[in-house]
Amino acid sequence: MKLSDMTDNIVSSAVFAGIGLAVFGVAFWIMTKVAPFSMKKEIEEDQNVSLGVIVAGVFGAFTAKRTILWVQALPAAVALALTFLARR
Repeated sequence: MKLSDMTDNIVSSAVFAGIGLAVFGVAFWIMTKVAPFSMKKEIEEDQNVSLGVIVAGVFGAFTAKRTILWVQALPAAVALALTFLARR
């Protein structure tokens, strides 16, 4: 592999990583605005794993494969709903 090819690969990888982080940031911002509760409090303070899995599932559905939403995020959404019901 030539050095110029390797440099091109590194630059394109950095660009796509930046695009992925930007998409994740926008998706997370939208989810925080839509959610009827504080996502930051639930994830950081309450250690709500199911909400973290939902965020990862939505991001995976946006970027990789839509079936991730149903396989990963839907069961986590059920767990999140049960968690909120148990708190009441």
